[in-house]
Parts: sequence; C-alpha cells; structure tokens
Amino acid sequence: MSTAALLLAAGTSDRFGGDTPKQLATLAGEPLLTHSLRALEASGVVDETMVVTSERLLELVQAVAARHDATVVVGGTTRTDSVRRGLGALRGSDDELILVHDAARPLIDPKLIRQCVQALARNAAVTLAMPIADTLLEASATSVIGTADRDGVVAAQTPQGFRLGLLRAAHEAAALMGLATTDDCSLVLTYDPAIAVAIVPGSPTNLKITTPDDLAIAEALLAARSEEPQHG
Repeated sequence: MSTAALLLAAGTSDRFGGDTPKQLATLAGEPLLTHSLRALEASGVVDETMVVTSERLLELVQAVAARHDATVVVGGTTRTDSVRRGLGALRGSDDELILVHDAARPLIDPKLIRQCVQALARNAAVTLAMPIADTLLEASATSVIGTADRDGVVAAQTPQGFRLGLLRAAHEAAALMGLATTDDCSLVLTYDPAIAVAIVPGSPTNLKITTPDDLAIAEALLAARSEEPQHG
C-alpha cells in the first residue's frame, strides 16, 4: 500500500513578519521547507510528496521541491481549500494512505512519520498529539473568567494520517457545507463522528514555527540535535 504526503506551504505568514515568507525562512542555512521535505524522505515510508503553496510563491517553492523529487500545486485561500486542492491533484486510489504535514514544523522526527504510517495499518485516521501541561484559562477579550478542565485534552501536531478515500470524502462534504477548519482530524470527525482517530505520541520538539522567536528556538533545538552522539 503506497503512502503520499501533502506538505502545506501556502500560508500567508502574517504573524511571522518580515519580507521572507515563513515557509522559506532560513533554519540552519536552509529553508524550513527543505527540512520538512528531507524528513519525509528520511522516513522511508513516503512514496510521493506534493507541496501545496500559493501562486505568489510558486516558482520559489518549485525550485526547492525539485531538489527532493516533490511536485507542487497551487493551494487556496484557506488551509482547508489548500488540502482539498492537493487531494484533487493526487491520483492515488481510495485505500491508499495520505499524510498531511505543515511545512512550518521542520523538526519532525522521521521516526514519528513512520509511526503514523504504522498506525494507519490499524486505523482509518491518526494524529500526532501531546498532553497539555499548562493550565487552560477561559477568558474574555480582556480578562480571565474561569479555568478550563485540561483532562482529556491534547494538543494536535502534524503529520496527521488518513485513508485517502476518507479524507477526500470529508473535504468534499466540507466544501458543500462551506466549512473550513485548521485541522483535518476535526474535519473528518465532522464528516463522520463515528471515526476513531488514533493518537500517536508526538514530541515537544515538533514545534510549529509561527513567529521569529519560534525560529530561534528551532535553531537551538537543531544545534542540540546535531551535538547528540550518533549510534550506528
């Protein structure tokens, strides 16, 4: 059974600031997109990678993707639109596997990608997720109004994985309803609440780059990773 990956790199990077789009910001001398593509390659379980980007960044992203044998498609105005367009460009059959990953998570461990694919052998949908350690506060625009229960709550990461036919059907239904989400698992559960989404334990280092401060943290994490002893 083959596995495809959609790598989302179409965001506007509003909170990142500066002139360089977040997807192409430099981390250890290379674009974030390169790190994510390399991790998918290194996993050894991804047969096809498609990068979804904006029309504005198309040529720049194509130049990066070409070095990793990845194809590029233009996405939409929302994350949901971009995933749907990527799915439409894939030619795989419904029983094949699809991983959806954010290019803004460049430190994803290839081992976690493999674990997601392994979990899809037994489940229709999976997500990386981490327990929430912080206290959750309910708040108005200006003040705290209560404390939320964090029991039973986890923080989603990517990649998330699905049977290709399931994710296609969920996105087709979402398009008919005019529904847009920031998470494909929630979209699938809206389509079919009976679907069991399996959790694969994520990693605190699989952070999402949103601001320049996040990029500095990623630089430090990558430097620490490179100093770890290598075991043959």
